Amino acid sequence: MKNEMSGQMYGTDSVKQSFSKETYELWYPYLSSLDESDWYLESADMGWYLKTPFYVCSNFESDNHKDMKRYVSTAQHKMNEYHRIVCNKDSDINSIYTAICFVEKWKRETYLLRYLQTFNIERFGDDEVWELISDIWSNNEFPCHSYVARTAWKKIFKIRPRPKSLVSHLPDVMTVYRGGHPEGFAWTSSKKTAEQFHQRNSLWSFEDDQNFLCQRTITRDEVAFTDGSDLDVDYCENEIVLFPHTDWSKNIILKDNYYQR
Repeated sequence: MKNEMSGQMYGTDSVKQSFSKETYELWYPYLSSLDESDWYLESADMGWYLKTPFYVCSNFESDNHKDMKRYVSTAQHKMNEYHRIVCNKDSDINSIYTAICFVEKWKRETYLLRYLQTFNIERFGDDEVWELISDIWSNNEFPCHSYVARTAWKKIFKIRPRPKSLVSHLPDVMTVYRGGHPEGFAWTSSKKTAEQFHQRNSLWSFEDDQNFLCQRTITRDEVAFTDGSDLDVDYCENEIVLFPHTDWSKNIILKDNYYQR
C-alpha cells in the first residue's frame, strides 16, 4: 500500500511495485516475516527511509548492494536473536532484556508489551517483571513520544502489581514537574530539569506536537518507579514515572509550547 499524501509505503507489495527486482528480492525475506503494521517506508531527501523493528535504514535502495546485503543480514540476525531468546522458556529476566533491546527504540514498548502478554512469564516474580519494565523504559530516550507509545505503556504498567519497594523512599506527597506532552508519564522533582527538557523538546517534532512545562502535586501511590536519583540533588534528572492519569486537569501549565529555534 502506498500513501501518496504522506509519502509513505507499507507492505511488500508496494516494495515490489516501486523498486527494482534486486531490491525487492534482497529485502523480501526479512520484511515478509514482520507484521505489515510494524514497518513502513517514508520518502526522504536522500531516497526512501525504511523503518522496521530490527533495522532503520536511511537509504533503502542503494547502488551499493554489498552494503545493502549487510543491512539485511544485520536486521535478520537481530530478529532471529530476539525470537531465539524470548521463545526459550529458560531465558532469565536479563536475557529477556537483552532480547528486547535488539528491537529499535521506536518500537521497543510494542515488543515489550507483546512479550508480557504473549509468553509465559509466571516464572518471574513481580520484582523481576518491574525490573524489566523500568530498564526498558530507561533505555528509551523518548518513551512517551506518541499516543501509540503511551497506550502501550498504560497496558504494560497493568501487567503486574508494582512492588512497594520501588517507591518506599519517596515522601507521602510531593511536587513534580514535566517538560513535554502533558499526558506523558515521565516527571521530575527538579523544576530545572523539566525546564531543560521543555527547551530540548522544542527541537524535536513528534506526532502530538505538544510541549508544555507542567507542575503537579502527587502522592507516593501515583508513582510507578523512579530512576533512584537523590531527590534533593538538582543536577540529576530525578525521573519520577507516574502511573497513567485519567484526570489531567490537576496539571498546572507553567509555560506554553516552546518554539525557540
